[in-house]
Amino acid sequence: MRLLTALLALAFLSGTVLAQDVKIPEEKEWHYDLANLRNIPEVEPNNTCPGQPIMCADVVDANLATGTDVDWFQFEVTVPGTILTIGTDAGPAPDARDTKLYLFAADCTTQLAYNDDGGPGFYSLITYTAATAGLYNIKVTPYSTSYSGNYILFLTCSQPSPPPVNDTCAGAIELTCGQGVVAGDLTWANNDYSLVSPSCTGYTTAGRDVAYVMNLLAGDNVHLFYAGGYDEALYIVTNCADAQNTCLIGRDATVGSGETIDWVAPADGTYYVICDAFGTNVGNDFTMDYVITCGPPLGACCLPNYGPCEDLSETDCAAVGGAWHGDVLCANYECPTAPPVWACCLPDYTCQDLTEEECAAQGGSLYPDILCVSNPCPLPPVWACCLPDCSCVMLTEVDCIGQGGIWYADDDCADPTPCGMTPVAPDSWGEIKSVYR
Repeated sequence: MRLLTALLALAFLSGTVLAQDVKIPEEKEWHYDLANLRNIPEVEPNNTCPGQPIMCADVVDANLATGTDVDWFQFEVTVPGTILTIGTDAGPAPDARDTKLYLFAADCTTQLAYNDDGGPGFYSLITYTAATAGLYNIKVTPYSTSYSGNYILFLTCSQPSPPPVNDTCAGAIELTCGQGVVAGDLTWANNDYSLVSPSCTGYTTAGRDVAYVMNLLAGDNVHLFYAGGYDEALYIVTNCADAQNTCLIGRDATVGSGETIDWVAPADGTYYVICDAFGTNVGNDFTMDYVITCGPPLGACCLPNYGPCEDLSETDCAAVGGAWHGDVLCANYECPTAPPVWACCLPDYTCQDLTEEECAAQGGSLYPDILCVSNPCPLPPVWACCLPDCSCVMLTEVDCIGQGGIWYADDDCADPTPCGMTPVAPDSWGEIKSVYR
């Protein structure tokens, strides 16, 4: 720590900016599972090549004492074609935080591979197929003089095997209706489907992967639980050739605790389940529990009394008195939450937009699917109106009464007029009314 503080102070005084690595923005915290490997300590001095001898399946507890320290390790490959996995990860605090990793041939000068940030955080990862048997050399350095501290170095060696039959969607294993558990292994699978962030899982999927297929009907329910002990990523796509853009749902919420998907098929079709991993070239044996519930097609069911929407079969919807919409699920359908209003023609020949119940309470006639703006109501009838001067005019009842007249429904002003003869010198309108027929 004192050395690092001194370096920072020196950089500040000299105006020099120390080199810093750039972490992938979407990367999350994760580490390798190295529980089954053999732990050994670093043996100094190992600053030059050839360095400390190690073997396949070793995990070395090592230290970069200063920002300029270099650690060398040497190992032997006995079988040509052996696949080497070499990586660094965080050690006990204070950890080195950022490493660079090199692989050299036996001559210590021919560089075969290099990596900076392929592992967790700023740590490194190399996957390399050794074409020949013989000695190989590993070199570990800090990213820059800004970094020092503890780290672990691991080496695994494996013989190549063919990828699993469901390495790609072309060989996807079918999951059928019902429940069960499938056991798989990503060890020899390829990284065929590599999502980039932003993705449906929320992260990248740089690990190895395999595929399963489901032939579903709209409304079929799918439950999946995928667990492998590494940083699992699980997602469902409709087109493996464009997994990035056809992913319908994905999960990468935990690190090594398994991922769960609960999902309802939105339409009839073929869907692919991809069991993947977050870390670069990560993946080993796993299990996936599945429950696929198939049955009569489900559709949006609007419950009575303007209740909520539930995805039900037609039979179940009818049993609860709901309105069924079999061509769509509730996620894509909005049930009404209040009764609709339509044009209601009232007894006084006016129009109001009312609910069916409100219209009936006022003695009106409802015109479903029409509003008053369309003028659906009939005009009030025009009949004979006897005015105070004994003249007869064809008016509506309202207009007649408004002019002080007497309205005669179903009658008109033609002879014989309903208004009768005009009396001589009437004393009042009341007397005039008395001589009408």
